Amino acid sequence: MSINGLNLNPGFQTSTLNKLQSPIQASVQNLNPPQADPLSALSTLFSGANSNSAGGMQDSIFQIISVFMALLMQIFGGGGLNPQSLFANSDPSVDPNSQDGNNDITDNGQQDVNNDGSNGCNGNNDANADTGTPTYETPTPTPTPTPTPTYETPTPTPTPTPTPTPTPTYTPPTYDGGNNGQYQGDPHLVGFDGEKYDVMGEDGKTYNMLSDKDIQYNTTFAKYNSNIPGATVIDKAGIQVGKDQVYFDRSGNAPTVNGKPMEKGQEIQLDKGGKAKWDGEQLTVNTSEYTIDLKVGQKDDPNGAALESHVTLNDGGPFTDFVAPHGLLGQTADGVKGQKNTGNDQGKQGGTIIDGTVGDYEEADLWSHSDKFSRFGAEVDNTQTQADDQGNVIKTFDKNGNVLFQKGDNKEAHKTAVAS
Repeated sequence: MSINGLNLNPGFQTSTLNKLQSPIQASVQNLNPPQADPLSALSTLFSGANSNSAGGMQDSIFQIISVFMALLMQIFGGGGLNPQSLFANSDPSVDPNSQDGNNDITDNGQQDVNNDGSNGCNGNNDANADTGTPTYETPTPTPTPTPTPTYETPTPTPTPTPTPTPTPTYTPPTYDGGNNGQYQGDPHLVGFDGEKYDVMGEDGKTYNMLSDKDIQYNTTFAKYNSNIPGATVIDKAGIQVGKDQVYFDRSGNAPTVNGKPMEKGQEIQLDKGGKAKWDGEQLTVNTSEYTIDLKVGQKDDPNGAALESHVTLNDGGPFTDFVAPHGLLGQTADGVKGQKNTGNDQGKQGGTIIDGTVGDYEEADLWSHSDKFSRFGAEVDNTQTQADDQGNVIKTFDKNGNVLFQKGDNKEAHKTAVAS
């Protein structure tokens, strides 16, 4: 179809113009004479415009413009017609923008949801029917996680280990005295420097003969059957070396170690590096500082037998443990050349040779070490040790301040016992 030479899409006649019929009729209802259809009215208007006078032509043009304005408003403003469909040579049956055979796609691409042939979603000739202020959902921002603070654990400053004050090392004092002491008979004692003295004690009592750090040598006295009043002999001996106990008596029976009899020729190791040996006649006990021999004497004496003992100092003397020995016999190994105190004393209870009185050496039994001058188990406190400029030891003490050794004169070391 064409209007004054303008070619129109055939679909325009069959579809679009049907939608335009009512508004065109309304726009040209005052035309004279009335026409049968809108297209005829447009032809008449164009014809009148060509043949009318100037005034009539102006009216025709005005009406034509009015009809075209109505057409344009309907086509492009109402949302019911795609402008491209007016001039395309396509088949309306394949119109891609129509689902119901009508050109009902609006100017903004929105489909007429009314499906009633009206231009616009609301059925009104409203060019802005689908136009509205867009709304946008403001996205909720993803919170930025707060980082967990990390803390560096400070390295503690190490507490310096205090350097201990070194304990001085001392050389044991030298011994300048004699090397042998002994007792025998009823009983007669000979000191390490040759002192001679008697100690009769009392029948049935036990006294200490030698006491040092690792050894306690006790003896029990018994009545001597003679015409001498109060005369005694040594009946039993108990020698403790560390924790081991060696027993022997004047009966001549085999000695025992911790209560067990020794075999002839047997040698038994003792505590503190000691040892005991029995040859069938003589018992020998060795320690680091002493060698003690014991045997039965006076076997043919009608008044009774008695124990006899010799004590010999080993190499190094009795001061290798920094403790001066004590006891009725041991105190004479004081390291001073010459006879102890006033020399020989033939008194019956030690006279002036021994420190104190014979009662100060009394023990409860053969294994006791509770006499006044006992040294058994003594421990030297080196923090109190005194030495000269050359490092020679002058004096040693125990932890309680008791003197254990004094070079040159051990009288002070002989005054007190060591608590044990």
